[in-house]
Amino acid sequence: MAFYDLMFNQNKPEEAIEKYAGEVYIQHNPHVKDGKQGFNLNISATLKNSKKYATGQPR
Repeated sequence: MAFYDLMFNQNKPEEAIEKYAGEVYIQHNPHVKDGKQGFNLNISATLKNSKKYATGQPR
């Protein structure tokens, strides 16, 4: 739960993946690259889009 709290509630996804993921991070989503960098790119885009939806801003 600490991972999700840090990532979503505290809005620190890069810190969360660095703190809680191992050296090798295998992404099971075929649309996202393996590794922490792939995770960070994907989650940054996801959070950016979710904020737009939450505030009613267009894409």
